[in-house]
Parts: sequence; C-alpha cells; structure tokens
Amino acid sequence: MLMLLLGTGLHAVSLQSILQAPNLVSVESWGRLVTVLGGEILRDAAGNTFALLPFLPIWGIEFCISLVAWFGGGWWIARQRNVEFSTALSRWGVRGWTWWMLGGMWEIGRLLAFSLGWTGAEQFLLASPEIWQALLLAGWSATFLTLAKPSVAAPVSLPAPAAESAMTPAPSRSMRILEALRSVPLPLWCAMGAYFLVFGTMNWQLWKGLLIPHGDSAMYEEHLWNLTHGKGFRSFIDQGLFLGEHIQVIHVLLLPIYLLWPSHVLLEWCESAALALGALPVFWMATRHTGSPRAGLLLAGSYLLSFPMQRLDISIDFKTFRPEAFGIPLLLFTLDALDRRQWKALLVWLVLTLLVKEDYALVLAPLGLWILFVVARDADGATDRAAPTDPPSKNPPSKKFWRWLGTGLVVFGAVYLVLAVKVIIPAFRAGNIVHYTRYFAKFGDSMEEIVWNILTQPGLLFSELFTAENALFATSLLLPAGFIALLSPTRLAVGLPLFGALCLNEIARNAQHHFHAPLVSIVYWAAAAGLGNVPRIQAWCRDRWGRQSAPESALMLQSFAARFALTCALFTGVFYSISPLGLAFWDSGSPGYWRVKYVPGERAKHFPRVLEQIPPESRVASTDFVHPRFTHYERSYDYSAFRPEIPADADYLVIDVHGPYSKVTRPEDVDAYRKHPERWELLPDTTEGYFLIFRSRP
Repeated sequence: MLMLLLGTGLHAVSLQSILQAPNLVSVESWGRLVTVLGGEILRDAAGNTFALLPFLPIWGIEFCISLVAWFGGGWWIARQRNVEFSTALSRWGVRGWTWWMLGGMWEIGRLLAFSLGWTGAEQFLLASPEIWQALLLAGWSATFLTLAKPSVAAPVSLPAPAAESAMTPAPSRSMRILEALRSVPLPLWCAMGAYFLVFGTMNWQLWKGLLIPHGDSAMYEEHLWNLTHGKGFRSFIDQGLFLGEHIQVIHVLLLPIYLLWPSHVLLEWCESAALALGALPVFWMATRHTGSPRAGLLLAGSYLLSFPMQRLDISIDFKTFRPEAFGIPLLLFTLDALDRRQWKALLVWLVLTLLVKEDYALVLAPLGLWILFVVARDADGATDRAAPTDPPSKNPPSKKFWRWLGTGLVVFGAVYLVLAVKVIIPAFRAGNIVHYTRYFAKFGDSMEEIVWNILTQPGLLFSELFTAENALFATSLLLPAGFIALLSPTRLAVGLPLFGALCLNEIARNAQHHFHAPLVSIVYWAAAAGLGNVPRIQAWCRDRWGRQSAPESALMLQSFAARFALTCALFTGVFYSISPLGLAFWDSGSPGYWRVKYVPGERAKHFPRVLEQIPPESRVASTDFVHPRFTHYERSYDYSAFRPEIPADADYLVIDVHGPYSKVTRPEDVDAYRKHPERWELLPDTTEGYFLIFRSRP
C-alpha cells in the first residue's frame, strides 16, 4: 500500500504539471479536460494559454484507478500463479507501482534541470511528457503480464533438420521457404492482416476524400503511368527525369500488377502489404535468438505497432506513399539472411534494397564493417547462424570469405554513395548539386563544403549533434522496441552513420517523417539479438556481483523484455500514432480526427462534376490535392506557390477552393486569371463554389 500511495502521489504531481498545457491532447480536448477536473484556463503576459489545476481531483481519480487495478490484478495473479492473495498483492503493488514512480519522476527531473540550469535536459523533458507516460504504462502493463503468467516455460526446442544422407536430397529452396512460412503462428498472420486492412483502408479513404497530395505521394504513380505511355520515368513536377531527385526505382517493380490496375490506390495497398510483411523476418530473427516463438511473436507485434514504422505508411503531413517504405522489409529480409549466413540471399535482398533510395548506402558500409569484425570472427563457431528450418550447409563460408565480403561491401557502399551524389544525380539535374544539400545549410552550400566543415569544425558538429531535439529523436526510435536494441550495441551501431546524418539534417530530426526508414530495420534487428542476450547479460551480472538467482529468473526476465517491447510500441502509439490505436484518431480537435480525414466530405462529392467538364486528352494545370486526379490526362501540371507559372500549352486550370492550404476564395484571387483574362475563360460553376475551372481561350 505504501508503494501504491507513493506512486500515485508522485505521478499525480507530474500529471498536474503536464496538464497545465495541451501536451497530451488537442487544445479543444484539453480545455474540456481542464473543466472536468475543476481547473481554470488563464493567459500570461505574453498571451500564452495555461491552466491552473487542483491536485486532489487528479490524485483521487488516479488513486481509485490504482486501487481497483491493485486488487483486481492481485486476484488474477494469485489465481494464475497459485499463490496466496496477500503475496500476489505485495508483488504486484511493489513491482507495478515502481513504474508509476518512474513516470512521476518527470516533474522532479524538470524542476531539478530548471534549478541547476541544465537547459538541454529541461528542453528534453518539456518536449517528452508523452514518452514518460508511455514508459509508465508500458512497464506497468508488462509487469502485470509477466507476473500473471502461469509458469515460466523453458525455451521451445525447435526440431533441427535431419542430417542429410546420400539417399536423401537436400530440401529445395521453395520447400525451405514453405517451411519457414509454416513456422509463423496464426496470431501473427492475423496481426499482419489487420495492419494491412487498417492502413490500406485509411489510405483509400484519404484518396477518396481528395486529401493525398501529388508531391511526394501521387507523383510516384504518375511515374508508372508515364513510363507505360512513352513519356519517360518522370512526373511533370520533376526537374527532367526523376533520377535528378533520387536513385529511387523500386516502385518500377510494381509495373506487372500496375498494368492490371493502373491506380494510385494499388500503390497504397502494396506499400501497406510490404510494411506488414516486415513482421516475418522480425519474428524469425527473434525466434532464432531466443529459441522462443512467443518472444518472436511479441517482438513482431511490437514492429507492427511501432509508430516510426507506421509513419512510413502515412507520414506526419499525410503523405501516404513513399518508396522508402519498401526499404524497411527489404532491409529486414537482408539482415535475416545475414543472420542465417545465407550470403546469396543476402546479396539478392541487398541489391533490391539499394533500388529503394541512395540513402541505404549509408547502412551498407557499416554493415560491411560489422560482417568484417563480427561475422568473420565467429565464422567457425556454433552461433545463431541457422534458422530452425534451414538445412545444414555442406560448405559453410569461411572466415576468409566473410572478410572479403565485408571489405567489398564497405568499399562498394562508399563508392556507390559518392557516385550517386556527385555524378549520377547531378547528371540528371543539368550538373546542379543534389537538392538536399540545402538541408545542411549550417555546414555549407555544396557537398564538399558540408563534408569539410563537418570534419574540421568539431564545435559546430557537436552543437548540432548533442541537442534535446536529437535526444528525443533517438528515444522515439528506440522506445517502441523497449530499448532492447541497446542490448546488442554492435548491431545498433550499424545505423549510427545514418542517424548522425539525420541529426545534422534540419528537417529530418523526427521519427514522424520518412527519412528514418532504414533505422527501423536496424533497431528491430538489434532488438531481436538483444532479446537473446538477456539471459547472458543476467548471468554476467550474477557472476560479477556474486548473486545467486533461480535458473528460471533469466527466462522470466527475457519474457518481461519481450512483453515490454510490445507494450512500449502500443503505448507510444497511443500518443504518436494516427491509427485507430492513437488518441489523435479519436480526438475531435486533432488534425488526424477520423471524421475529418477518413470520411469524404462535400468537397470530394462535388469533384466528379469537375472531371465531367475536362476531356481526358487535355493538358491540365491544377492545385496540389486535385493534381493526382489528372495524372492520366495528356499532361498534368502543378499550379502552386512553388510553380505559379502555367505552361503555355495548358488547356485547363483547376483550382481547389476549399482544399488544404488554399488561399483562393474567388476567381480574382487566381493570379493567372486576374493578370491574363484574355487567355482564360471561367466556366460556369457546377460545384457549389468548391472548385474553379478555367479553360484556355483559342
């Protein structure tokens, strides 16, 4: 009871401070919550809104919840573990409400950082109340699930393949693949299917509601349409061919099915399916390292719930299709092949991964170093290299082979990246430097200047690397997997060069965009090995400090770690995910509210009347969110603040009056019409003012 009182009291103090501002929910919902709790909303001298909240209502609600959870959880633990009710209450109260105290440490840490002048620590704490609440809920839930487990089972011994004989041919590749798929439990298939249906449906509804932008989403479907209609690998928003932006051609592999259904929605479904399939290698790797399919299932579930992965399906600004998303499963399959020491499969998956984007070369060279110093060192040892369904290799690669392979990947990765950035991409940009050099403006204007300043100005480098924003970025990548990736530091280090580059990128320091895609794969690769390292780390600590522990304690700790990874992904998603598991999906004041984003409104219902007036052979200039609907026309031009000039051959101009970011309310607000009325004819409005259609005069 003492721990219960301390935990709820300390957390109530923190929650009182957190709710002084709309940190956890939208401003609208925050205002209602403050009213319910009997608080008062005020404004300071600078005009900032804040709330004064009484302590007792917050503590009273938390204490009632804690009391019910304590007695109910204690009863269930006693029933499941066949122990005395008082014993179960004691264990659950001490271990469970320790996490409440940890969540409550947010306020103590904030006050301490403020009083000591630790600006960076204070900024991190002020920006991360959601992370602390997610950590509290995840640890509390994982503790209950572990305590309520009927018994700690020994790792499942998966049957080893029978030894080959002269009369028994080795299983074919297709048979090995089939056996690997059979090893996947039904709950994981169901979870993958649920992810596919939920995010596929969300993407489809965004498309129906005219809420998918052309830039960085629908433009990729235009690449495929133009490629199949003799217009080149490009959209008409690109500077020349798309290769002048990125070496990104993975979506071209969708052409065989795209020919059957030439639609942007097809690309959305394929993206969601690919991301869901990434759970398979996560399951196989975790099962291989732990010997427990349950641990593999829990980590794969964590992957599916991980908001950094989900943000590759629908990013923070609701851009829904990114070819970078295909890199997550492809890199995971690459790493799974490496764990199995199947070098041929490794190279095949690696080539496919490099088709995703040149950014993946930043992972290639450090992966080669890992092979050189870790795989080659253990090449002759009985390590975790073989999956349970893999037959024993007659001629396993030698240390020398792995050394050559690792060295080759290091050299190839470095050369490929330099060629991509300095030669290939500029060649498609009329010799201009790559466009993303402007993301590193603090270090210079050219790639050479940026690299030189990074190497010669350590003060500037450290000031950009070690910031509260980057600490929050790292935490948001590691927390959904329960920080278990830290238990395999050499694997996690493979992602350090890319992470460092993103920390210097002025727009990429956020796990809610798309730049971090390769790091999702690295984190779950390291987490799978980290789960397997839990018993070894516990044994090392026991030997170092001379403490005795029961043999099953290591298995219980591993079981807790797997559950913690799942609950961390679940509860970070509550605060950061835009799926139905996130608060934003149900919060009526949030930009991601389901009625606003996933129920087509009047604007979308009136748009078919626009299409009725424009022949398919026309050349159409249009604003961003209706632009994707004209990519199958003769030409589809972007008309926006970025490209305010309309090409001379445009036949029609379509303005989305009520679309996102629109500043047009009447025809005279359109520059092209106001400045050149002799060229454009305004067609009669049939859309009740939702769209303006201008036709070019002969």
